[in-house]
Amino acid sequence: AVQDKYPEEYAVHLTADPDYIIPGGESTRQFHTRVVTALNRLGQRYRGKQIAVVTHGGVLTVIFNHILGLAINAPRYFATPNTGYNLVSNAGDGWRIETMGDVSHLQNGALDDIE
Repeated sequence: AVQDKYPEEYAVHLTADPDYIIPGGESTRQFHTRVVTALNRLGQRYRGKQIAVVTHGGVLTVIFNHILGLAINAPRYFATPNTGYNLVSNAGDGWRIETMGDVSHLQNGALDDIE
């Protein structure tokens, strides 16, 4: 497990310090900035159009926290189920969450907890 292989780094990671840079990686703040910058660029480039973006829960968490005005290192207050459908929009007056974590297209729900 990660905590066994990198106990010191894992302990610092648990403090939720948004400026802690994982060795060889990036900080939560850097990741947040990268995701929000990409979101805004997509919004500007494709204004008035619909686009599809496929991503993972970490990116979704940043997007949702940003839109909801939550702190960069806020705990996740919402589910981001695998293969969930999420819809955000921007009509020029800021980002809005239209749909979050919809898995109604799956017959048996998301398979997030497979062992």
